[in-house]
Amino acid sequence: MKKSKNTPFILLVILLGVIFTYGILISLGASEESETYPFPEDPLKGRKLFVSKGCIKCHSIWGVGDPLGPDLAQMSKKQNLLQLAGLLWSHSPKMIEIMQERGVTRPTFTPQEMGDLMGYVYYFNYFDQPGNFIEGEKLFLEKGCAECHFVGENGGKDKISLDDYGKYISPSFLATGLWNHSPEILSGMNRQGLKQPEFKGQELAHLLAYLRGAAINQNGEIIYAEPGSPKRGQDIFKQNKCNMCHAVWDKGGRKASDLGRRELRLPLTEIAGKLWSHSGHMWEEMKKIGLSFPVFSPKEMADLISFLYFIQFYDEEGDPKEGKKLFREKTCIFCHALEGEGENVGPDLGESEAHFSPIFLASAMWNHAVVMEDMLEEKDLAWPRFSGNEMRDLVSYIKKATEISK
Repeated sequence: MKKSKNTPFILLVILLGVIFTYGILISLGASEESETYPFPEDPLKGRKLFVSKGCIKCHSIWGVGDPLGPDLAQMSKKQNLLQLAGLLWSHSPKMIEIMQERGVTRPTFTPQEMGDLMGYVYYFNYFDQPGNFIEGEKLFLEKGCAECHFVGENGGKDKISLDDYGKYISPSFLATGLWNHSPEILSGMNRQGLKQPEFKGQELAHLLAYLRGAAINQNGEIIYAEPGSPKRGQDIFKQNKCNMCHAVWDKGGRKASDLGRRELRLPLTEIAGKLWSHSGHMWEEMKKIGLSFPVFSPKEMADLISFLYFIQFYDEEGDPKEGKKLFREKTCIFCHALEGEGENVGPDLGESEAHFSPIFLASAMWNHAVVMEDMLEEKDLAWPRFSGNEMRDLVSYIKKATEISK
C-alpha cells in the first residue's frame, strides 16, 4: 500500500518528541541543586486520552482493546522510557501503515496530554496479580504473624486482631500498618527471640488476600485507595530524609542502595514487601545518624510507593561521546545544527529553548509535522533505527551540547 506523503516526518517527530520530552525530565532532574523529577501528579489521567486519541483502536491493555498492536502493559513492563522510544521508532513504519489502512486519524497532543499519556502507559503494571488465600494462610503461620495476631476466629483473643485490614483493597494500607508499627513489632519479636520475617515476590499479596478473606467485617465496609501520586511521593521521600541514605541515579546518600539502579520492575506489593523486610535495618541506621522514625498516613505511603515504582523506568545518563557519533550516523545532522555543525533546515538545537521547555517544542513539532515533512523527503534519507542504549546516548549528547551553547 502506498504510504502517505507525511509518514516519514510524522514518525521523525514522534521520535524527537520523545527525545525532547525525556530531555526535560533529565534537565530538571539531574542538577546538583535540585533532585526533582517531573513525575505525573495523577498517573491515571491519561486513560481518557488513550481512548479519545485512538490508541485503543490498535493496542490493548492486559488483553482489553484491539490486539492488533502489542499489549502496552507488557511493553512498558520490560522497557524504560528511552528503550520504549527506540522500540516504537524501529517499528513505526509498519504502525503508521496500519493506521492508514484502518483510516485512523493521526492525533495531536498538547504538552500536558503527552505527559499524561506517558504516565498512564507506565502505570499499567503498578498493581500486580491478586494474592492467593490459601498461600496467605500458610504465610500467616510460617512468618510468625500468628504469634502475636489473629484474624477472624483464628487465634487467641489475647492477641491483636487484624480484622480491620479485611476492609482494605489496596496493599498500601497494610504496608502503612507494617511500616508505622515496625519498631514496636520488631522490639516485641526481639523479646520473644523471633527473627524479622521477610516478604518476597507475591507473598505480601497472598497475606493480604488471606486477611481479606478471613477477617470478620462487621458492616461489610470496603475501602479502596486512590492511586498514589509519584510527584507528591518524591516530596515525601525528600522531606523524610530518605535521600540521606538512598541515592537516585547518584544523587543522594551512599549508605544504602541507589534506588534508580534497580534492574527489576517491581509492582506495588513487592515494593511494600521490601520496605517491611528492610525496616529493621533502616531503623537501626536512622538511630545512628539521629533521624526519627517516620510515620506515614495511608495516602502518604501510597504516594511514596508510587514514586519508588516510577523511578524504575527512568534511565541513567548516557555517553555524550557516543551520542555525538549517533547524531551523525542516524542522519540528525542533515536537518539540525548542534555545536556549530549540521544543516539549519530544522531548528538549531544549540540555540533552542528546549532545555527550558522541550515538551512544548515536542508538541509543536508533532502538530506541525505536515509543514516540515517535505524537508526530509527531498533528502531521501534512510530510515534510522535505534537499539540498546543508543537513544539514551543521543539524548545525553543533545542535553550536554545545549548546556554548553548557553
